Amino acid sequence: MTASVDLTPLFGVIEHKTTVTITRPPENALDVRLEQLNSEDANVRQRALYDLRYFPKEGNRIVPRLVEILESDDANLRSAAISVFNAFLKEAAAHLDLLVGIATGEGSVNERGGAAYLVARVAPKDEKYEKVLTDGVESSEGYMKRRFEGALSYYRRRHGIPMDQ
Repeated sequence: MTASVDLTPLFGVIEHKTTVTITRPPENALDVRLEQLNSEDANVRQRALYDLRYFPKEGNRIVPRLVEILESDDANLRSAAISVFNAFLKEAAAHLDLLVGIATGEGSVNERGGAAYLVARVAPKDEKYEKVLTDGVESSEGYMKRRFEGALSYYRRRHGIPMDQ
């Protein structure tokens, strides 16, 4: 592969040759990542967790582990698990009550805001879910309020609900 960059005003055309190697992940890559979630090293656990996004067809194996993490005491991993849940929306819908509980709970802004957005993405059109998001807007301040406002706006657009309600 040759990449050309035209820097004529400065130096003329510069060409640089490089080789790119594309490798296929090993067959057991998902198993390795799932096992790394048990590591003593927090960085290894978090990296493995984020890598689970690259296995979108394996939601039936991954989502139960995400749910375990969402019920754990590790705030950083919980926040990361909520982010990873976005790769598994169909499965996330089955855990809507858990996500509502996180959005309305006492967790960090990242956890609560991420969960609120997930609720907006997967919840069916139902007054109770709109109320959860509306109550979040009304009971929050600052950045958390903006997160709930964004989630509510997304929910309403997704379901064709007028914004002025």
